Amino acid sequence: MPPLECSVSTWAARTGSPTGINTVHLAYVVEGAGHALIAHRLWIPAFQLADALVRAAMGLSASMRRARAKGRIAIDLLSEAIRDGVRFDFVAGDEVYGGCTVLRRWCERIGQDYVPRVKKTHILDFGSRGTFTCEQAVKQFASTRWHWRAASAGKGSKGERAYAWYWFDTASPGHTLLVGKHRSSGKLAFHYCWTPPVLQPDFDV
Repeated sequence: MPPLECSVSTWAARTGSPTGINTVHLAYVVEGAGHALIAHRLWIPAFQLADALVRAAMGLSASMRRARAKGRIAIDLLSEAIRDGVRFDFVAGDEVYGGCTVLRRWCERIGQDYVPRVKKTHILDFGSRGTFTCEQAVKQFASTRWHWRAASAGKGSKGERAYAWYWFDTASPGHTLLVGKHRSSGKLAFHYCWTPPVLQPDFDV
């Protein structure tokens, strides 16, 4: 059965304002079949909520003054989807969500696998090998070509997305680092992953 992915991301629509309108949306993705938007919610920056004129123009309540983090909105959307009977093999998202500790801990608490993007400066503990950022870990442990495994990331708008992959184990149970390297540009993409430790496969490092 193809993997069932939940993708959480932020969509910004440009308006007359330089800030635009931001929406956190939840997409249900099935490999080889397609994807569908199943939930979304408006995200309003704190500086807009602090401006009485902007709140009035947007039709927001005067009591609504505290901005919610995108990660917490994502938790709301995921919770609603799961209550409605939707199940995911894993949750994905961009760096905003990968860097949200609250969202990651919530996924772990309910036993939901995840594989969001994180920044190259995201710090990981490799136990006796030391503590490194994602970028440093690649230089330290995966400097030679034979370490990497070639695999497609699927077809995109410009054709096949050819990547080489390296999967690192970490000192934290269930937590791994998955690195994708674009085979043409060499650009790296870092994914911080969690799988319940009892289901964890073998890794390269």
